Amino acid sequence: MGGFSQQIIDDENDRIERIRIDIGSGLVEIGANPDAEGTAVTVEVDSGPEEDVVVEVVDGELIVEGPRNVRRGPEIQVRIATSVVLDARVKTGSGDITADVPLGSARLATGSGDVRLTRVENELGVNTGSGDVKVESVAGAVRAGTGSGSIDIEEAGDALGLSTGSGDVTIGDAAGPTSVKVGSGDITIERIRDHSVATSGSGDVKVEIADGPSVQAETARGDVQIGVPDGLPTYLDLKTVTGRIRCDLEPGQKPAEGDRALMLRARTVSGDITVVKV
Repeated sequence: MGGFSQQIIDDENDRIERIRIDIGSGLVEIGANPDAEGTAVTVEVDSGPEEDVVVEVVDGELIVEGPRNVRRGPEIQVRIATSVVLDARVKTGSGDITADVPLGSARLATGSGDVRLTRVENELGVNTGSGDVKVESVAGAVRAGTGSGSIDIEEAGDALGLSTGSGDVTIGDAAGPTSVKVGSGDITIERIRDHSVATSGSGDVKVEIADGPSVQAETARGDVQIGVPDGLPTYLDLKTVTGRIRCDLEPGQKPAEGDRALMLRARTVSGDITVVKV
């Protein structure tokens, strides 16, 4: 049986404000609407009867649902062009989720697809089985996890909770409390501004600028490298079993009560620990 397509264009009296999408294979793309205000939606389905796929707008929410309880459903491609900051709940079995425009809050999940976002204004939750996550900027709190994919967040304005089974984690600027747990992969953080914990089972942990009150970095099989701003008083707790410790910091005076200071704890079993001035 052949495929079909559907299109929805909202109007100023009934704007789409939220999207809820649940499909098997396919993709979800959210981009700018250069031609008009509001939101235009195109849904393309490669096979199956039209009544098997739900495409509707209810109380300002776009709903797209693929057939349930089927062994192999159709491929569904959802393309959204919008001038609105949408709240998004999206789930795919094996499809990419991309947004080239800002989202409000977002809860996204995919089994074997990648997630790529430009900006999220509020909270973000992401889970993938074997896909990568790349986000340029998030203003709210983030919880993200992958089974065997990497996570890359360039700028985070609030708390971060990230985990991967076997993938690298890269963070640009982390303004809020940060927790990163990796089974086997490297952790790289350009700048930390709050309390942070970074743990890897087998991988390197690198914090280029530790600008927060405390940093805890641990790995079983890997190196740890921490950069400390020059002149920042630092309390060190460094231990390695079979590796070497190198610290470029110079002894200084105990900071006065209320002054900034860094509590740095680093652990590795079979790797080196390096602390440098930046």
